[in-house]
This record gives sequence, structure tokens and C-alpha cells, in this order.
Amino acid sequence: MSRRNALPSLTRRSALALLMMPVLSSPAISVAQSFPSQPITIIVPSSAGGSADIIARVIAEPLAQNLGTPVIVENKAGAGGAIGMNAVAAAKPDGHTIAIGTASTLTTNPLMNKAAKVDPLKGLAPISPLVAIPGVF
Repeated sequence: MSRRNALPSLTRRSALALLMMPVLSSPAISVAQSFPSQPITIIVPSSAGGSADIIARVIAEPLAQNLGTPVIVENKAGAGGAIGMNAVAAAKPDGHTIAIGTASTLTTNPLMNKAAKVDPLKGLAPISPLVAIPGVF
């Protein structure tokens, strides 16, 4: 590549960078950088002491240290997990309320339980798989 061809592309890149400056310094970008702005709540849709509760409590402390904000584990048991999942779906969708979903709360309940008003495909957004617990016969 000759020096003559490199100069116009550098000028175009500089112009593009200057045009992007207002976009990159917009309030929307600064809001995204201030996450989290309040404590994170992990809702466990089962009673304390179960596998989902243990997983939530194991990840809460490192999550709090990495994010620099308190992480609260809140058990909302009842209706086969529907009460907890309904609470997560009703929360403000700002990322400060998350849930530990299980196979029953995400697949079986929406099909078989009238109390489960949440369609997991439409009302929830997945973050990450945490664990796989094998069944043994």
C-alpha cells in the first residue's frame, strides 16, 4: 500500500471518529456505564436450602465483589416457583432483579400451572447457564 493511498483512508477514519464523538458521549452511554446503580436482587423461586438457593448464595458474594454493590438473595417460594418467576417478570427491566430459573420454573410450570403467568420466552431474558445437575436413576 502506497503512502498516497493510506492518507485518504486515515482522513476518512479521523472524520468518522469526530462524527462519532457526540454519540459516544451521549447520556445513554453514560447511563449504561453507571450500572449497577442500586443493589442487585437474585430471586430464587423456591424455599431456602434447595439447590437453586445454594447456587444463588454461592454466586452472590463474588458477584457483589465484582460489581461493587450489594447482592441480595430473596426466596419467593410457592406455586411451584410461579410466585418468584412472576415477581421477576414484574420487576423493572433494568438488570437489577435477576432470577435463578430451573427446568420446572422455565418449562413445566408455564405449561401446567395456571399461576405461572410468565411466558419465559417473552417475559424473561436469559443471562447465562450456571450449573447442570444430572438426574440419576
